[in-house]
Amino acid sequence: MCGRFTLSFKEKQLLADKLGIPVEELDELDLPRFNIAPTDKHVIVRLQREDHHAAIAKWGLVNTWAKDAKRAAAQINARAETLQKTPAFRDAFAKRRCVVPADGYYEWTGPKENRQPVWYHRGDGGLMFFAGLYESWHTTQDTWQRTFTIITTDANDITAPIHNRMPVILPEEAVDEWL
Repeated sequence: MCGRFTLSFKEKQLLADKLGIPVEELDELDLPRFNIAPTDKHVIVRLQREDHHAAIAKWGLVNTWAKDAKRAAAQINARAETLQKTPAFRDAFAKRRCVVPADGYYEWTGPKENRQPVWYHRGDGGLMFFAGLYESWHTTQDTWQRTFTIITTDANDITAPIHNRMPVILPEEAVDEWL
């Protein structure tokens, strides 16, 4: 995944209903969004006491033990194959899983000087649930910031002609099991 995705829902209530959360949890989110980029804020959904809970987080995982956010842009994605081995993701994989709601993602094709985006999305315009991990870290002594990464895997037959990786997209019925 090259680092851009979309959430083009216009109505927060519709999105909240699909995520199983109160609409107030989306107050900080501007909709629609057609170009969500690394280090942008976005909504993630996690479990809190068996209930779905939305939180706003910055895209690009910054570990709790990090002294600064310099590696955030380098940790926008986490390879599914190495989650349990990589120190940056191992603890979050075990304890801090989330889903990242989206309705599409971009990959680029063509020569470097004339790249064109290809938007991958559901034919029915429905929501996708990317598997993710999140962390919270101290930006200052009194301030916490939540960050997240999107887990990637080998591309399927649809994405493979353009790019060799893609986000792990969870079927709706697998969301709670992932969380």
